[in-house]
Amino acid sequence: MERIALQRGASEARQLVNEILATEPAQAVAYRADLQKSESLANWLRPHLLKLIAQIGIPDNKVRILEDKQPWVYLHPIDGKDPAQDDGEFHLSFCKTSYDVAEWEQVNVSKDDASFGYGDPVHVEWETPPEGQRGSAYLRHEFTVDRSFEEVWLQMQCDDGAIIYVDGKEAGRYNILPEEAERYRMPVKGGIYDNGETTTRTIKLQDGIAPGRHVLAISLHNHTTTSSDLRLADVRLYGAPLEAEEER
Repeated sequence: MERIALQRGASEARQLVNEILATEPAQAVAYRADLQKSESLANWLRPHLLKLIAQIGIPDNKVRILEDKQPWVYLHPIDGKDPAQDDGEFHLSFCKTSYDVAEWEQVNVSKDDASFGYGDPVHVEWETPPEGQRGSAYLRHEFTVDRSFEEVWLQMQCDDGAIIYVDGKEAGRYNILPEEAERYRMPVKGGIYDNGETTTRTIKLQDGIAPGRHVLAISLHNHTTTSSDLRLADVRLYGAPLEAEEER
């Protein structure tokens, strides 16, 4: 694919992008390997294709779960202090529905403005901690659904790694090894740079969601304590309704 794009030149390569975007998402799978290893494709080409590939695996009957107006709460230590120093059970309990977040920062954002962090453009900008004290951050969002979803996917842009929880139970993780236990100085698999910082990641969560009130919690982790940025953006939750409920 890289060879074709470079041979056709910029104008014809743009036409190639349009042709790919017009195909069925499954047809984009063939380009995955070339996209992942190619560094010489033009910057405009990569995000278009990765956005398309991110949709693969999410069924056509998907429903966007999160509401238009989203109240989020977050804890972002700027002094490098592990929250577990004051609350020994923090890393086990911050994601639970009963956890007290009265002292966390609160913000309301629209469904398209759910972006948090520092060092890169975001809608909710945090203070940048001093070098050597840039660790993790913790976010929560409560939402309600009036139907059952047998399968659920979370999409996000993440720099560098994250663990996702629903109602206190781990539901998925990105760029973090499965054997690593939740903690403040959480090692990630590797740093996220350049176009990777704005690439949409799709994670299929481990369980479905029943009707009622729920808590989505995310722990966001930095690659190093001297990293120039930390970012979570474009958070979206999709669900596939139970077939029995769709037929009603």
